[in-house]
Order: sequence, then C-alpha cells, then structure tokens
Amino acid sequence: MAYSDFNLSRVRETFGLVIEEPKSLFPNILPTTASNYLITTLDENLALATAINTEKARSEMVIAPVLLEVRRQLNYEIGFFSGTEFNIDPTQGLTGYCDYILSAIKDSYAKVSLADRSVYGCVTTGTDWKFMQLCDRTLKIDQRDYFINEVSTILSILLLPFQ
Repeated sequence: MAYSDFNLSRVRETFGLVIEEPKSLFPNILPTTASNYLITTLDENLALATAINTEKARSEMVIAPVLLEVRRQLNYEIGFFSGTEFNIDPTQGLTGYCDYILSAIKDSYAKVSLADRSVYGCVTTGTDWKFMQLCDRTLKIDQRDYFINEVSTILSILLLPFQ
C-alpha cells in the first residue's frame, strides 16, 4: 500500500492518532525575508504554473523553489529529497515515494530516518499551503491556510523545525 492510499480517517484508525485543529500552530511566527532569487522565480513562474495547472508544473515551478530557498537560507546544511523511496514500515503500509522531504540529515545520499521528536508536514498545491505537526500520537492540523503571496511566512514555518 502506498502513502497515497491513506486518508485522514484511515491514518487516525491505523495509528491511533488524536487529531487536534488549533486555530494556528504558529501564532507568533515572524516572516522571513525571501531572497531576490525566489521572488524573481515566483514572479516569472507562478502565473505559468497555475495556467498549466498540473501537479508537475506546480511542483517544479513553485513548490521546489520554495523548499530550496529553505535549504539556501540554512546554508545548505539540511537535506533535500525529491521523489525518494521512503519505505518506513511495509507492514503498516508506510511505503512509497515522497514528493519532497526536508531533513536535518544533510547527506542527500543517506537514508532519511525519523527522530524521536516532532515531525512537521505540509500539503500544498503550490498556491495553498496547509501545515501540521505530529508529536507522539497527536496530530495537530493548523486551521489556517497559507497562500503563496505570504511566501515569507511560509518560509518561516518551513524553517522552524531546523531552529
């Protein structure tokens, strides 16, 4: 079974998760200045990516540049994984390929592993971003949606786990 076969109800059942939906996971987050490179990239590509309107176009032209900006802001001291096989526990159905992973493990040739601490996640269309945090068996899903025109706030949230 692949990750894409899971939905929120199935995840809650299978892993005994408690779901919480706080109004904001990041109430005091301050925006991070985006580089001129990211601003230019988004200015040049956002309209095209949304006009093409495929997952691949949004992934390549919007999502990857934002995630690579996080890596750039952290002086390339974090790992970036794209399309990597991420088989955590086949008996639980946790197998398949990730779209993207940012990891505190810098070595891109190493296997990604989960530490005994919070795991942050995000789902995005490229223009809309939704964040969550898993700690033990509690999954907190931010009620607030973030939009690409708030890229400085999105960057701050993506940087948070590495600080």
